[in-house]
Amino acid sequence: MSVIGELPNLEVLKLVSDAFEGQRWRTRNGEFQNLRFLKLDRMKFSRWNVASSRHFPRLERLVLHKCYNLLKIPSQIGNIPTLQMIEAHSCGVYVRNSALRIKEEQEEYGNEELKVVITGDMW
Repeated sequence: MSVIGELPNLEVLKLVSDAFEGQRWRTRNGEFQNLRFLKLDRMKFSRWNVASSRHFPRLERLVLHKCYNLLKIPSQIGNIPTLQMIEAHSCGVYVRNSALRIKEEQEEYGNEELKVVITGDMW
């Protein structure tokens, strides 16, 4: 994943099913510097580690679809100043709860602009 993360002009990334191996995705500083749209579709990892909002500094939209194993959306995602929307479609209750927690935290900081869309069955 590091090679993809270092592509300087990458703005849209859609990861589907077996695009990633392992139970953990750990991003690093310097990766995904121009990414604006990230979609995770049926990914099987359970842990997503993002140490800093600098890992996705231009992210505007995060879409999660059927990520049943994911235990939470990293709270650092909420600190990305360009983030406009988080969508969770048919994901687990943990994903739903973490998306809502990020929205609440942002509202406490005065950011009323972040939209969270949750649809489908919760596992």
